[in-house]
Amino acid sequence: MSNKTIFDEIGGDAGVNKVVDSFYNKMIADDRINKLFEDIYLPILISHQRAFIKFSLDDGDSGYTGKPLREAHATLVDKKGLNDFHFDVVKELFEESLNEANIQEEKKSEIIEFIETTRKEVLNL
Repeated sequence: MSNKTIFDEIGGDAGVNKVVDSFYNKMIADDRINKLFEDIYLPILISHQRAFIKFSLDDGDSGYTGKPLREAHATLVDKKGLNDFHFDVVKELFEESLNEANIQEEKKSEIIEFIETTRKEVLNL
């Protein structure tokens, strides 16, 4: 039995960066969701996302100092209408990025399940 975290299994920093970069490329190209990112400085957002994912996957040293999820997404909910549909698209695109990185099914399921646990906070429900 391995003591590896999901962070280790995904390939550490390089693996997380690869998945997050792929994920944001998909979101920016997807007309179902890309309007939410107009007027947002993506390099900072991507940096925060990388740190949050590293923290969430238990790397122990993510450097994540961002806002709580509810606060970080409040403007998107209030002014741009972020809703369950968008959240589902985000999950879909993140899973596609995990597939491209050849993350094993069990680990991928754990990550997607974790993303689902953030729905209420992200959508301010």
